[in-house]
Amino acid sequence: MDRENLFNDVKDLLLSVKWTHKITAVHYDRLSKYNSWIVWVKVAAAFISSGSVASLLIWFDLWYIKLLSIIGSVGFTAIELVSNKFNLEKNRAILFNAKEELWEISLELTSLDREIKSKSNNISLQDEKREYLELLNRVKGIQLKLSSPIQKDIEKASKEIKDRHDSNNRENEKVLLPPDLWNFKEKD
Repeated sequence: MDRENLFNDVKDLLLSVKWTHKITAVHYDRLSKYNSWIVWVKVAAAFISSGSVASLLIWFDLWYIKLLSIIGSVGFTAIELVSNKFNLEKNRAILFNAKEELWEISLELTSLDREIKSKSNNISLQDEKREYLELLNRVKGIQLKLSSPIQKDIEKASKEIKDRHDSNNRENEKVLLPPDLWNFKEKD
């Protein structure tokens, strides 16, 4: 494998990592928003339920107090079941860790691509090839842990990157990469 091919392979992986990082960040933000809503609904349901039960002890035969108590209790139970069913906290933790790891890998890939570009043609690239394969395997490991994002997350990530070319990262390279990594040759 020559320098230019290795440079392009690292560049492709870097683009893929940046894209995956962006989608993961959007997915994490969405789950965080859901988690916030769930917390506030739990608080409201607990408040309604406990306030209604206390009121039942004071005003015995008010039907709307009984109804509020039932709504609060059922609401609290329902939201607890839903949040436990989807493992929201666990998924948020996985996404947060993946987002941070992908950011770190993107920095390492940027550094590796710059190193490859700066080497002369007659120097061996064995260390760089090994580092590329290690980073590729780390990315694969991270991607295996991630849940699939919804289409809305992908669309939002695409919009935030400022281009609608979801399936072609090369068209986004001017947005995703530093200028010195746009081309292999200095004159391009």
